Amino acid sequence: MAPEAGKIDLHAVPYREVDFPPLRMEKTTRPDGTVMLRSREPLAEFDPSVVRGLFQQADAQPDKTLYAQRRVEPDGSRGNWICQSFAETRERVRAIGQWLIDRDYGTDDPLLILSGNSIAHATMRFGAMAAGVPSCPVSPNYALLGGDFERLRYVLDLVNPRVIFAESGSPFAAALNAIDLQDRVVISRRPDQVGVDAVSYDAICATGAKAEVDARVDTADPDAHALYMLTSGSTGMPKAVIQTQRMWATNLHQGYQVLGRAAGWHDVMLDWLPWSHVSGSFNMMAAALFGGTLYIDEGKPVPGLFDETIRNLREIAVPYFSNMPAGYAFLVDALESDEALCRTFFSRLRLLLYGGAGLPQPLYDRLQAQAVRTTGRRIAFTTGDGATETTSGCMVISFLTEKVGIGLPAPGLEIKLVPTNDRYEIRMRGDNIMPGYLHDPVKTAEVFDEEGFYRTADAARFHDDDDVNQGLYFAGRLA
Repeated sequence: MAPEAGKIDLHAVPYREVDFPPLRMEKTTRPDGTVMLRSREPLAEFDPSVVRGLFQQADAQPDKTLYAQRRVEPDGSRGNWICQSFAETRERVRAIGQWLIDRDYGTDDPLLILSGNSIAHATMRFGAMAAGVPSCPVSPNYALLGGDFERLRYVLDLVNPRVIFAESGSPFAAALNAIDLQDRVVISRRPDQVGVDAVSYDAICATGAKAEVDARVDTADPDAHALYMLTSGSTGMPKAVIQTQRMWATNLHQGYQVLGRAAGWHDVMLDWLPWSHVSGSFNMMAAALFGGTLYIDEGKPVPGLFDETIRNLREIAVPYFSNMPAGYAFLVDALESDEALCRTFFSRLRLLLYGGAGLPQPLYDRLQAQAVRTTGRRIAFTTGDGATETTSGCMVISFLTEKVGIGLPAPGLEIKLVPTNDRYEIRMRGDNIMPGYLHDPVKTAEVFDEEGFYRTADAARFHDDDDVNQGLYFAGRLA
């Protein structure tokens, strides 16, 4: 049995070594009380093309696995891992890009992705980016929940895609038959099951790539539309956030500079976060840009489905693990009853990330108790803050702390903290901030202030007004 957390003085146990860079923050206060905050560390130079970053990794380590996903067996169970190397990914990305170019698709001909996380999803997204075609990944639930498919119809009207990638056939057949496809092209891995005329994904991947696709990658405008990522739509229909390759390259390098070396994005990753959301998309692209291997986890932090995550963690030792508090609750229960899982899980682990909500103290203590029992050290936790409009997370805890918070701005990001009663409104400016919402200039104008800072509508306070290095913590929403 695991020792009770209360019997261990966790505060006296050192952390396992983690490669956080030094903090060098600049804080200035204006006469009206507005606080300006940024890192004194400049953002390292980088190529603003995500696709070129992927291709460079394919040159450097062609045979290394980039994406791995378990095979779906005829009975629906998940079998052994299917792997796609960096070189294979590059060639399929070039083939998809060439197929789109051959049909004269470009910046005005978006691709809608109806798929969960998969190797094919990642390849289609990069292929579209290589051709200069914006893609819009949507939650599969938009096409699986039935009814009149109101949200899917709304997104079709908003984005107006020329191409729809419905990876698996039969789950999306009802939706595809219910909507007006007009002259849209449907691509599927199972074109015989979608119920409409469709092009085979495998056939597209066999397209002979030519020099023109490489030329388009090399000459691509990094500020052109690359992705349309949908907001949650919790207060109505979602907005489509315009994202560019420069935004993603900036945000990925911001994260890597303060967190990625510690997290091992160049190493081995296991992640379940949906790629229709920016947090999941970040991990998918981080592996490609920094040369890591991403194992696609089909588990979810809900009863029953988390068993798949546990199965994967028994096989794959990761330096970094991310989940929601509910997932950590399932994980701790498993760790406390499975000695072998403990040994594998903590063997290489340096960093844990939680998101979606604060981690309850009892849960934190139980998890650290297992870490101490197994390794003699605590494991550093991190979290942060960001939004679809900021590409992904851009404030981060990149320092050792036991306090729940949202951290500090990454290099290349300016934070404006505007006083509002006893807290601050968070506003952000940097190359990772969106240019606006697709086809919605009114909403776009509303969310930027007179200095070009994005109004997040989040509020924060300093843990210590006299010590900026202790970071900020979330203090509610203003809207």
